[in-house]
This record gives sequence, structure tokens and C-alpha cells, in this order.
Amino acid sequence: MAQKPTVPPPAHKLPAEPEQPWPLRIGYALLLFWLIRAWLVPLQQLSDVTEVYRIAPFLGAFAFFLAVGMFRMPGSAAWPLRAAAILAVTAVLHSGHWLPEAGWWASWLRELSSDALHALSGQFGYISSATRTMLFLTGWCFFIWVLQSFVADRMQLLWFVIMTMLYLIALQIVFDTDMSASLLGAVGAGLLLQGWLQAERWLRWKQAGAGYSEDVSAGTNGAVAGGASRVTASAHSAGAEQAGLWKRIASSCIVTAMLVICAWMGAQLHPTEGKTVEWSGSLAPWERLFDGAEHIGERAALASLSAGRTGYSTDDSHLGSPLTQDDAVAFIAKTTRLTYWRGESKSTYTGQGWQQTVSEPVLAVPDTKPDTKQAAELDGNRAGMDNEGFVPASVPPEEPHIGIVTQQVYLKQPFRQLFVGGSLHEVESLVSETGKLVSPDWVWKDMKTDRYFLPALADPLASYAVQVTVPDKEGRRSAAPGTETGLPGDEYIQLPNRLPDRVAELARTVTANASTAYDKAQAVETYLKTHYTYNLDRTKPPAGGQDFVDQFLFEQRMGYCDHFSTAMTVMLRTVGVHTRWVKGFAPGQVVSAEPAESGRDTLYQVEVRNQDAHSWVEVFIPSTGWVAFDPTPGYNGSANKEAAAAASAAPAETPDDGWDLSSIYNSLKSSMNRFILMAQHTAAFLSTLASAGLAVLHKGALWIAPYLPLSLWIAAAALTAAGAWLWIKLQLKPGGSREKVRFASGSQANISRLLGLERMRSHAAHRLAERQWSKLQRRFGRAEPAQTMREYLLTRSNATEEQRQSLLRFVRLREALKYHGGSAAVTSRKLYEAWADIRKSL
Repeated sequence: MAQKPTVPPPAHKLPAEPEQPWPLRIGYALLLFWLIRAWLVPLQQLSDVTEVYRIAPFLGAFAFFLAVGMFRMPGSAAWPLRAAAILAVTAVLHSGHWLPEAGWWASWLRELSSDALHALSGQFGYISSATRTMLFLTGWCFFIWVLQSFVADRMQLLWFVIMTMLYLIALQIVFDTDMSASLLGAVGAGLLLQGWLQAERWLRWKQAGAGYSEDVSAGTNGAVAGGASRVTASAHSAGAEQAGLWKRIASSCIVTAMLVICAWMGAQLHPTEGKTVEWSGSLAPWERLFDGAEHIGERAALASLSAGRTGYSTDDSHLGSPLTQDDAVAFIAKTTRLTYWRGESKSTYTGQGWQQTVSEPVLAVPDTKPDTKQAAELDGNRAGMDNEGFVPASVPPEEPHIGIVTQQVYLKQPFRQLFVGGSLHEVESLVSETGKLVSPDWVWKDMKTDRYFLPALADPLASYAVQVTVPDKEGRRSAAPGTETGLPGDEYIQLPNRLPDRVAELARTVTANASTAYDKAQAVETYLKTHYTYNLDRTKPPAGGQDFVDQFLFEQRMGYCDHFSTAMTVMLRTVGVHTRWVKGFAPGQVVSAEPAESGRDTLYQVEVRNQDAHSWVEVFIPSTGWVAFDPTPGYNGSANKEAAAAASAAPAETPDDGWDLSSIYNSLKSSMNRFILMAQHTAAFLSTLASAGLAVLHKGALWIAPYLPLSLWIAAAALTAAGAWLWIKLQLKPGGSREKVRFASGSQANISRLLGLERMRSHAAHRLAERQWSKLQRRFGRAEPAQTMREYLLTRSNATEEQRQSLLRFVRLREALKYHGGSAAVTSRKLYEAWADIRKSL
């Protein structure tokens, strides 16, 4: 009987990848945008630390990147569009104009060339801010492209959702900032994204399986007459699958909404005020290790590990450490009136120090210059400044006259913050460290702290000239009591829950005879100046659980400006007076004085050093505004008046742009002394560390010496037993018969088998083959549950013979591993080579 000829299987083609519905594309882009937004919003919320105040331009750029990826443009069109968006956003941010001039572009091109040289030489700190912004946007552009590739190809993005959640949780723990809303939003977007992706994966799997079944049916039966019915059935099946896709997407939306609502309700049951995490205990050993070389001599001299130096700092969360004077120059200024140089205010007292987690940045100066009356309303009126210096207000102020003071500041330390002597009226000029003029539009003001600053993208300032408004003493008259209108928010009477009762009792006693807020402030100020002493280097921070103000008032009874100003702020809050804690610099040392150009005022040149860093109090007086008080002994303005009088009798010496030889010499001398001191401390620290290391080694040797002989005997016996056991095992075959082993040819394989290395290699090859098989299915479609690898290969379309051969080679290797007990000939290296051939053929 003649054998029936076999019919070669038909050429099976890979079912076309289903077109992703447009609603899904838009939904994926929106969900990705929400997850990316969760990374930027906290930076703006923590602007006090990050100095990031505007994220709208970045969010706009990221939305554009997502839109380009959503339309799935060819790379030749998509990447030029992305590059154009990066350049446009960078130009708008750093030029200060929507349409930068040609001169700005030419200047930036020159900067790019110099920045490239800085990067090649490893001097990354010298890269300009515009180039840093461009690199930041470029990095995010590539990252967003990667995210969209994971969504479109691999159809999973759980790793990014988890990263976002961990990032937000870390911010909440470290900075004690409420991230509940951001966490709920990120979790909801992540659940929706994963639910939709799983629904689409299910659809693709069903369509790939349906295509395979049709191909097998056509190849087995060879029927052509039923083609029309199969097409009809296929169309009906596709419609049913699309309906199933939207049902699953709707189900994921319902489940996600329920989970987010439950999480929100649980968050409402949680106490609104979280417990601040105390990091000092955990970080103290590391601070001592890395910071010891610089301050070890000072710590030894002060007998304290928490000593610091005077100067302006942004971290006021832990106050009270002993300080040493730092005479480094912070800035040199010319001013027509001696004033305190205000930095910022803070309103949240924690029991250990001050924090300010909420910020409201706005443009500092309006477009039109306000007149004298309007200038008084910019930030509330500040009383307490007379013609010759800052003094506590001696009589209650009301509706003070406003004077304009011109101030020119030359910074000697890197600051992006403006220190001014009143409310900012006009910015005349700003010059960066690189010598470039900075637009006044870059100056922002935090409405919560009255801090004037430049954003983090800007270069540090070298100098600035401003006009500020300060009240004159002639306008100060009695304030009408009882006009308690227009009070500020409750954050200015905030107190910690664990404030000891005796602090409030003392405040009530001191203010018993005072009826108005102004009288209470004067009473507390006078009490602190007369009952406590000023000391800088014999203080100590409060112990664990102890309140800073309570320790100062009832135990230590001495301190410096932070102690006095914080105590006055807290005491007045206990009796219902709105106050805020302010820090900056004292007026400084007058170097010279000469008549100003107007002929009516005196132009003072002052030198402000780190030792002039200071803090004071501002009290809200109804119908007047914020009034400054200084409870620190010795800071009453008289010293500044004497200095001004002495300076006016001396010949005026106005240096060019604020420089003179004496200040340069003093600065160099101070820097050299600090460098020599740091070098000496570093040498002492390294010597101490080396001595400690030798001592540890010596103690270890002494400890192990009595046990050394016994340890050697035990080690020798263990080696002998292991050698004997290995020799016996090598003489035995797996079946159990004894045979002399020739070590020259087979000992290496036997040792590998004995130690389990072959099993480990086989297991690694199995895992690698499974991963590659999963990648293959993601690329060519998912296999049916009962489908063999060769059947799967027959249903895939192969563009070239090279591609078919490379896939067949991989299938043979995996079959050898799967069905032949893990053949030793199949190694991870061969699998990698086969996979490389597959990638080359695609």
C-alpha cells in the first residue's frame, strides 16, 4: 500500500499586534504624568530645603514628552521635537523672557563650550545653571521614553510605582511632612495603570491564541470553503474580546476607587500631627567620624561634641549648642541707615528649635513702583528702627512714616538669599558670581517667612543693590488698645503639646500688669534682659525630651540670641500674643561714613561677619503690624550709635566696589588661620585613629593568644578530616563501585560534581533559559498552554532564514535542558550566544 504523501505545513504568520485603542494611550499618558508629578510636587512643598519654587515649566515639558511618545512618532521626528522642547524650556527659565534675544543664545553657546571643558576636567561644580537645567530635562526625557517603552512593550510598570511610593514615604519620614495626599494619588494611579496593563495583556494573549488556533485548523483540515465562516467567527470573537477588555478596565477602576476611598478614610482616623523623627542619635556617630577632623580641637576645648560656630544657617531644628566666634566676613554693605539685615522668620516651634515647612513664594516686587503709602502696606509695617540703628520700640507705634533706604551689598560667601533692612521696595541691580546681570524678576518672596531669594537654578549672587522701606521714629504714637482686628493666622500662636506649664505661669506673672500686646512684649523683653546673662560657649542643648525654652528659663539661665529670642516668642504665645522668630545679621561694624549723594543722609560702609549672625522677635501689634523686639542683652542700639559717631569723625574711605586692602588682608589671614587649624586637627585625628587601630589589634592579639595553639590543632584536624572525606568520595562512582580515578583527566569533573558546581550551573542555565523564553513570548506573542516550543515556532512568522535558524537553535538548547535532564553541554554561555543571534536577526 502506497504511503500517503505528507503535506508540508503552511507558512504560518505571526498574528498582527493589536492596535492599542486611543483611549488607552491617553489614559496611560495621564497616569504616567500623575506619577511623575508626584516626584516634583514634594520638592516645591519642601522649598525651604530644596529651593525649588516653580515646577510648572518642568511639568509642561514632561507633558510634552509624554504626548510625543503617545503619538508614537518615528524617532527621526520625535527626538528633534524633544530636543527643541528642552532648549525652549531652558531658555525661558534662564533668560527671563518668553522669546530670548539672540545675544542670550550666543552667550549660552559660549557657556556650553566652557561647561564641556569643566565636565571633561571633572569640575562639575563650575557648570552653569542653564546647562544643569538642560541636563536635568534631558535625563527626564530619556527616563520618560523608557517608562513609555515599558508600558508599550513589556506592559508592566510596577517597579516605578513602588519607587514612587518609597520616595514619598522617605520624604514623610525624613522631613516630617504630610505626604498622605501624594501617596494616595500615586497609589491610585499605580493601581489603575497596572490594572489596565493586565487587561490589555489578557487581550493580546487571547488574540495570539486565536490566531494560532486558526492557523493550525487551516493546516490540518486544508479546508478553504469554510474561510468565510472563520472570518465571521474571528470578527465576532474580536468584538467579544474588546468588550471583555473594557469590562476589565471598568472593574479595575471600581476596585481602585474603593481601595483609595478606604485608604483615605483610614488616613482620616490617623492623628493629624505626626511625631517628628529624631535623627540626632543615629547620625551622631557618623557626624563624629566624618566631621571629627575639622572640629576635634574645638570639641576638646569646649568638652562637648555638639559645639558649633557662629554664622547664618538654614537649619534651626536643634538649638542651644555652645558656639565659638567666627570672624569670617559674610558681606560688606553700603547703607544710608544702620539696620538689622533680615533673613527670614519661622513660626513652628518644636520644643527643640524652629521649623518652617509651608512656603508661599510670590514675585518679590510688583511691576509698578509703589508710592510711600503703598510701600508701607507691602509686608505690614515694621516699627523699632530709628535713624541710626535698630532699637527696640520705646513707645507704642501706629501708622509710622515710611523712609526709603538704599543698600548696596557685596557678598563674600555664596548666597542666593537677599539680606535687607526692611520691606523690599525696589531691586536696582543683581550680579551673579559669574559677573552676569540677573533680572529682578528672578527675586521671589516667601509670604510665610518674608524671605527674599533667587531660585535654586540661579547662580549665587556676588552683589545686589536694593531700596527698602523702614519706619521713621517721628510717626510712632500711642496705639489704641482693643483694636484686635486683622490678626495673622494661628501658626503664630502655635506651641508644642509638651510645653511645661511653668513656662506659661512665668509669662502670665511677667505680663500681669500689661493690657495690650505691645505692653506684654515690652514686659517680657525687659524681664529677659534683666534676669538672664549672655553667654556663648557655656551653653548646652536640651537633653532628650527636655524643652529648649524651659531649660533656658529655669535651669541654664544663660545663653545667646537664640535662647533669648525663642524664649520671648514662646512666652508671648502662651499669653495669646502673635509672634514669629526672626533671624539674620546685626548691623555689623561701621568701617566708614560719608555724606550720601542726596546730601541729606549719611552713607555708612559696614562689615558684617559670621559672628554678627543674630535672631530676634517680631510681635504683631493690632492696627500697626509686625514690630521688632530684641530681648538679647547688649543689643539695644547704643553700640551702633557710638560706632556711627566714631566713624563720622574719621576720614571717609570708600573702596572700589566695596573692597579695600585691610578687609582683603583680614579675610586672607582668617582663611589661612582656619586652614592651618583644620590641617592640625586633621593630623591629630588621623594620629588618634591610627593609635586606636593599633590598640584594637594589640588587644585582639592578646585575647586570642591563649587559644591560638588549640585553634591551630582544631583547624588541622578539620582539614585532615575534610581531605579524607574528599578522597573517599572521589574513589566511589555514583553506582557505588570502587575505581581508581585518574586525576590528570577526570579529577576536575569529579570535584565539580562533588561540590555541587554542576548542579548550580545547570540551575543557572535553566533560569536563564526560562527568562529568555519569557522575553521571546513578549516579542512574538504568548504561547498556548498546551503548545510545544516547536509548535510555537511554526506559528511565528520568520522574515529571513537567519531568523528561523537562530530561533531553532535556541529551541533546541531549551529542549535539551527541559527534556534531557539538563544536559551538561548546555551552558549559560551558549544560551547567551543564541540570544545574541536572535537579537541580531530581528
